[in-house]
Amino acid sequence: MGAVDMPKFVPSGDLSTDLMVLGTQFAEGLGSGALDLQLRVSADASRHPEVYAALQRHVLDPMSHALVAAFRAAQVAGQVREGDVAWLVRAFVGAMLARTFQHVDRMPPTTADVAELVEEIANWAAPRP
Repeated sequence: MGAVDMPKFVPSGDLSTDLMVLGTQFAEGLGSGALDLQLRVSADASRHPEVYAALQRHVLDPMSHALVAAFRAAQVAGQVREGDVAWLVRAFVGAMLARTFQHVDRMPPTTADVAELVEEIANWAAPRP
């Protein structure tokens, strides 16, 4: 679910551009074969919190922080309504995961799927008149 220790993401301020970049990285992570391992580590988190902490630190947190940065930069640019962006991040991540699990072979979202999601999220997140 994202690149392991991905480099610090610097948002452009354009939500669609940033979400396409991050969504593509996310999809690559989902397709890397690591998803089953991530699911197993998550399932065993209560028995092995140190392993889950490493997953969080090296995989989950970097992507979450990058998504938060993208949504906040888009807020500054006037593309995203004011307020906490946590639900926007959850919606994006959840949609990427849902699309993956809906495929019988757990295929990650295609570039077209990511582009459709980005358009929907951008519309949903836009400031209201």
